[in-house]
Amino acid sequence: MIINRTTRIKRKRIRPEKVQKGMVIEIPLPWFKHPFWRSRFLVKSDNQIEKIKKLDIPFVFILEQDSSKEEEKRQHDEKTREDKIVGVSIEEKESSYSEVETEKKQTPSAKVHHIRYQKCAKAYEETLYEVKAFINGLLFFSEESLKDSEKMMKRMVDTLMKDPNTMLFLINAKQKKEEVFHHALNVCMLSLLLARASDITSEEMLIIGLGALFHDIGKLKIPKSILLKTQPLTKHERSFLQLHPQFGIEIVSRIKTFPEGPKKIIAEHHETLDGKGYPKGLKENEINALTRIVSIVNTYDNLCNPPVAGKAMTPYHALAYMYKKLSSKLDSKLVELFINLLGIYPPGTIVRLSDKSIGIVVSKSPNRPNKPSVLIYDPSVSPSKAPVISLEDEPSLSVEETLHPLSLHQEVFNYLNPPLRIAYMVDSFIGKK
Repeated sequence: MIINRTTRIKRKRIRPEKVQKGMVIEIPLPWFKHPFWRSRFLVKSDNQIEKIKKLDIPFVFILEQDSSKEEEKRQHDEKTREDKIVGVSIEEKESSYSEVETEKKQTPSAKVHHIRYQKCAKAYEETLYEVKAFINGLLFFSEESLKDSEKMMKRMVDTLMKDPNTMLFLINAKQKKEEVFHHALNVCMLSLLLARASDITSEEMLIIGLGALFHDIGKLKIPKSILLKTQPLTKHERSFLQLHPQFGIEIVSRIKTFPEGPKKIIAEHHETLDGKGYPKGLKENEINALTRIVSIVNTYDNLCNPPVAGKAMTPYHALAYMYKKLSSKLDSKLVELFINLLGIYPPGTIVRLSDKSIGIVVSKSPNRPNKPSVLIYDPSVSPSKAPVISLEDEPSLSVEETLHPLSLHQEVFNYLNPPLRIAYMVDSFIGKK
């Protein structure tokens, strides 16, 4: 069964022991409470069936496409209703979305969030401009660009070390032509946060920051026809792309004062613990401990921001994939720390709550990772005044499921403005010059 934006899904509950190969099922649990990396999937093997039977749940959903005339009529009626209805997702249950309760009032934090978000967006663009200058400067072997990037990194490290209440903000990253620079800044920001959470020294954080900032500089020697290719790469193209760590080392090595620590990160950021990475196939302890931090963040951002935006994983599913599928390749303890850092529902995740309202996660709770703050779709107010609800302060509300941005009705998509490409900004860096 192909499920897309217009597909209507009919759900039926069955006992786990009734599951058979060929069924499309959905497990009514979040990914961190079952052994599969997705909650919805096609059952293909007896091994999957055995794992499903062992789950301590009374039922699973079997999914079928609903093309009945009654359903078509219901869709038409729903479209023409005067009241605005929350958008349809690919994960919709048998009951339609209820209307968002218009009596929900904008909390004081909503206005604060919008102001800080705007400041973060401006700060991100300003920092991105600096990053472009640094990277382009290194391409021309500029000692001055290296010194300037070291100054910025020291400023970031000092700020992070002094501010334990750092928050991540989600920023829309729409300029695809600057993909390399967005990726560099994303990986740098998140690597520094993960590094701080790992309790390493400020000197090591500086190494990580510079290594993360320049980890993909070698990709500027790769043709864009390869970097932005939407079809699978040929064997030759893949081999050429895998040379970018070596190209990166060649570029930075022409600057005599470029430090050795960040060089190791540039050289090793695609090595994996199972020895199946590149370019040298290093294993386990052969891979620098600081590189492991950058590798995790690099993997995460590549999953969320692939060349084809439509193939992007949501932050929620990217973390699930890393935790369930890449445990042999990435440092599992650091992955767990990274999930704790971002929250189970990272900023940018589209969620449907238990009251059927839809929103976008704007920040995690420092105390309860499954209780983020959510900006709610409320057509009775403008997007700039949309309420932001802390689920930690609303015990009756919880996240029911996550949704893909492309599954939303256009009006909901436009209102929430979910990024098809994402970027992050650290709140502590606002105004820090």
